[in-house]
Amino acid sequence: MTKKEGIDINELETVMFSGGDSRYIGLLGGGYAALIILSTLLEKGVLTCQGRRFPKFPTPDNEEQEYLENTLRYGRRTHDPEMARDVIRLIWCSQKHLRICKSYREYHQWLQAGKPFPLYRVMVEPWYPAGRADVGLVFDEKGKEYPQVVIAVEIGDTRIDKPIEAFKGPTDELWVVPYPEWGKPVRQHHQRKYYMFKRGINWNKRWKVNREEALAILDNFQLDENTKMYVKANINQNLPESEAVNKTWTNQ
Repeated sequence: MTKKEGIDINELETVMFSGGDSRYIGLLGGGYAALIILSTLLEKGVLTCQGRRFPKFPTPDNEEQEYLENTLRYGRRTHDPEMARDVIRLIWCSQKHLRICKSYREYHQWLQAGKPFPLYRVMVEPWYPAGRADVGLVFDEKGKEYPQVVIAVEIGDTRIDKPIEAFKGPTDELWVVPYPEWGKPVRQHHQRKYYMFKRGINWNKRWKVNREEALAILDNFQLDENTKMYVKANINQNLPESEAVNKTWTNQ
C-alpha cells in the first residue's frame, strides 16, 4: 500500500475508528467511503498526517499539579479524564516554545492585569470549527468572547469530516489520540502514539475527489467482500465521476 504522508489507509482506519464506535464507522459503508476520501486528500497534499510518540513526562511541580487537577475537576466534563490528563501534559511538553499557563496564580494575575496581553492555556472540551474537541490549546485575549483554539485534540473515535472542518477556521493542528487496538494491552503513556493533521501545501488550491480515485483505493483496502460491496455502492451513489464531491469534501 502506498504511504500517504506517513500513514496508509489501514492505519488511518485504526486512528479514525479507534474503539469501533458505529456512529463513526457509519451504515452500509458510508464511513469507509468517507475514510477513502480522507486518504485521497492526504495523497493529494490537501492535508498532512504524521504519527508521533508521547514523550516521557517530567514530574509536575506543585503549582502544575494543582492546575492540572482543578482543570479536570472544575472544567467541562470529558469522556476520558485520565487520557485528557495525559494529553494536557503532552501539550505542555511538546509546545515548550510557547508560554503556556500552568498555574492558577498565573491565570488570575493575567485576569487582573491592566494590559490585555494574550495568554496560552489548555482547556477541556473547547469549541472549534469542527465541533467540540476533547482538549485544546487555546490563545486567550481579553475582550474576545471565546478563545482561539490553536491545537484541537480528539481522543478515541473521531468523525471523518473533522480533519477538513477543523481547518476552516484559525486552528493550526488537529491531533487524534486513538485507543490501543482491541485485544492488545494498554501501553504506558510514553509508548502511545498520536496523529497530527495539518493543512497541506495544496489546501488553498482547488481540489476534488472523483469516483475512479476512490474505487482504486477501495481495491487495496483490507475489507471483507460484503463490506466492500456496500462501500462501492456508497461511492457509486455519492461520488460523481469527474465533478467535485460536495461542500464537505470540496475546496471551492
